[in-house]
Amino acid sequence: MDRELIAELENLAAKIRINSIEAIRKVGSGHIGGSLSIADLLAVLYGKQMIYDPKNPQW
Repeated sequence: MDRELIAELENLAAKIRINSIEAIRKVGSGHIGGSLSIADLLAVLYGKQMIYDPKNPQW
């Protein structure tokens, strides 16, 4: 992977972590460790590997 793609995926992982923390804080409970540790994997899957259209999730 090139440096630009790596930077994009790192930014996506950071956003996933922030959203996870905010969601857990909002409900008042949760397991933060699992959410934070899987953020990089989710970023690569949704940001690069999987073919996914959030506007058309049923296709």
